[in-house]
Amino acid sequence: MNKISDIKTTPVRGQNGASSAIMIGVDILDKPSLEAFSLEVSGTFTSQMMISPEDTNKMLITIIGDCTAQEFKDAWLKIVHADPIIEYFMSKMEVADILHGTSDGKILDQVSLLQVGSSTKPPHGM
Repeated sequence: MNKISDIKTTPVRGQNGASSAIMIGVDILDKPSLEAFSLEVSGTFTSQMMISPEDTNKMLITIIGDCTAQEFKDAWLKIVHADPIIEYFMSKMEVADILHGTSDGKILDQVSLLQVGSSTKPPHGM
């Protein structure tokens, strides 16, 4: 079963000053239903963007389970290209990353939703 385990908007401070970030945690244990589940996640993201501060320009999706960051990115980008509202919200993002990890905090792979290309392995030692 796939589920959204957490979603929140939080203030962050970076090189360009203060802004807000949406953080979404997902558990993916049923990879065959990834496409349908990514629709659910995108709908939740849209709702969260609508109630988030105007300065929200960062997003982090953290995946625990059987789906790589690249597989989720591929499903997500199909939705973005088909939905002008999500496409608009994504155009506001300065950072939009997906991390795939284990329940004990080990990062397995990561990818940016803003860059064309494939996932990267975490830095050695993580």
